[in-house]
Amino acid sequence: METRYENYLKTTVKQAGMVFFVRVVGYLLGFVLQLVFARLLGVGLYGLYSLGFTVVNVGVLFSTLGMSSGAVRFLGEYVGKREWGKVRFLLGVIFKTSLVVSSASAIFLVVFRRPLARVFNEPQLEGLFIWFSAVIFFYTLMNILSGIFQGFKKPSIFVFWKDVMERSLRIAFFITFYLIGLKLMGAVVATVISSIIVVLSLFSNLVKLTRPFWKEEISPIDIKSFFTYSLSMLFVGFTYFLMGQVNQLILGVFSDSTSVGLYTIANTVAQLLVFFLGSFNMIFAPIISELYHTGQKETLSRMYSNLTRWIVSLTTPLFLWIVSFSKEILALFGTDYIAARNALIVLSVAQLVNAAVGSNGFLLSMTKYQRYEMLNGVVVASLNVVLNILLVPKYGVLGSAVGGALAIASVNIIKMIEVYFALRMIPYNLRYIKPIIASVIVWVVFMFLRHIFGGFVLVLVSLLAGFVTMFLVLSLLGLYEEDKMILRSIFRRLKKL
Repeated sequence: METRYENYLKTTVKQAGMVFFVRVVGYLLGFVLQLVFARLLGVGLYGLYSLGFTVVNVGVLFSTLGMSSGAVRFLGEYVGKREWGKVRFLLGVIFKTSLVVSSASAIFLVVFRRPLARVFNEPQLEGLFIWFSAVIFFYTLMNILSGIFQGFKKPSIFVFWKDVMERSLRIAFFITFYLIGLKLMGAVVATVISSIIVVLSLFSNLVKLTRPFWKEEISPIDIKSFFTYSLSMLFVGFTYFLMGQVNQLILGVFSDSTSVGLYTIANTVAQLLVFFLGSFNMIFAPIISELYHTGQKETLSRMYSNLTRWIVSLTTPLFLWIVSFSKEILALFGTDYIAARNALIVLSVAQLVNAAVGSNGFLLSMTKYQRYEMLNGVVVASLNVVLNILLVPKYGVLGSAVGGALAIASVNIIKMIEVYFALRMIPYNLRYIKPIIASVIVWVVFMFLRHIFGGFVLVLVSLLAGFVTMFLVLSLLGLYEEDKMILRSIFRRLKKL
């Protein structure tokens, strides 16, 4: 049992580590992308771009039909059992369905582009929606491929192409178009071109990954079970959309594109706090499915606890950094964005709660309790929409942030309680005392650095100092055996480089 647990832990950390290093580069590029777009477009045009992209995300959400989550769940099981015939059958169903539905969604946006632009009182969106329709098609395929690569426990391949290459290409194409006089249109066309290149590259990688079992005889699966699960996750995804991105839509209707731009930047920075959670989730999700459906509940529980502790230890310095230096961070995008400071702090608190409860959502959806996720989504999404409608007309960006934050924090606390009663798992124990002590010391270091540095130097130095301080304090307080095992594994890999 111990050896099996260690093997799963090493597998998770190995893949999460690959994802982590690629996502570090990807997040840096994402930060640069937002900086470039926000500075060159300005708050107003950037808000229009964000509003259009939010409409795209609605189309992508419904075009995937929840099949990305379905791929993680069912491929995770079939790959774990080496049922390659079922894998082939499932991949065929997923791609045929997604091609048809994404094409229909793209056509819908083109046909109804004028009334949609009128809803937001932004005539410029009408022409842009034609280009954004292509983004719906290719982003749907990207979303599907994300679930497939996770199902194969190879998320690092997808993350490299989506987070690193797509963002690099989008920046390069946008700057090129900007230099020849295309601003907003340049940003949209750059998004289309980069998405096409990345989708083709991901398909090429998938072909190489699946080539070993091309000759396997196709084995039909229970299609009804797959689509029942996927559609339930579509419903969950829609409720999460109502929790998050609907905020931009409501701001667009009740306020203006400038408010959308401010909220988008605040939300983008706050999303940094789920970086480590996402890195572990991408590989842990299919492992949850495999462990649960093969009866290894004790191993699953131990992994849940340790992974959550690592996520908390890595996320807390980032949270303290954002809260302590929110003004300086927002100023990097342009002085106009400092107005989103309070919204950033509110959203950051909610995302800290999100990260601190670990992979509870996947523990429900990858086992037999996805219905809980559906109910959670209905309640919390309704709360977010109602709060936004009530608060945005009077409080604008801050009101939207408060509504979103309450929704995010509430749903994660609810899910943690459900995981305990449904699976009898809770991640917290006395081992969390050390990260709490280390976090206090990190905050003290930040306050000290504020009196020494300023501007961009303060932002960079404090971020590095926060992580170094956390690691040193945890080491002085004493690392646990799992921590040492993983560190030894990491150091061995670094020596081979």
